[in-house]
Amino acid sequence: MSKIEAKARELAGIVAELSQHYALWWELGHPEIRSKWKRQFNDHSDFFDSSARAHFQSVLIMAYQLLDSRSDVVSIRKLLQEIEVSHSALVAASNAAISPHQEIFDRMNGIRSKVFAHRDSALGPDAIFELASLSPEAIGACVDTLCRVMNDLFFALVPDSEEFEFYEEIHHRTDCARDDLQRILAAL
Repeated sequence: MSKIEAKARELAGIVAELSQHYALWWELGHPEIRSKWKRQFNDHSDFFDSSARAHFQSVLIMAYQLLDSRSDVVSIRKLLQEIEVSHSALVAASNAAISPHQEIFDRMNGIRSKVFAHRDSALGPDAIFELASLSPEAIGACVDTLCRVMNDLFFALVPDSEEFEFYEEIHHRTDCARDDLQRILAAL
């Protein structure tokens, strides 16, 4: 297996995990889900609230990791740099897909940096979240973009892969995580 293929496979796993964290964070905070399982959420509020925060933190950390441009990391940006000569059209398309979401990625990174990775001494977490003004839908669009970009990279860089194989696998794994959460709630 080539180094590029190995990196593509590793990044695919990170993107799949990112998608699962996003889906579980969405489910744990969605008003319809919370009202449907009100008793369970109330009886186990410490668990469900801390789980939602952990999934959100994971989304922020993983999105930052995937788009880190430092030369000493494994990231989508670094992979794009490494294949720029051999796959210039794919690199251009990937960058074009990510670019419209860059402002949201930057806001996500601001929260990650100022609330979770480091603590801003001038602003509290509530002020940082308010300034970032992020909606779950905007974050979801960013996650979906990373899934689509990684699908295209996976298809191009991993021999014997099929187009949309990775994207469909992500959705399957995400649906399984949601189903698991529903079963857990029903069992409580």
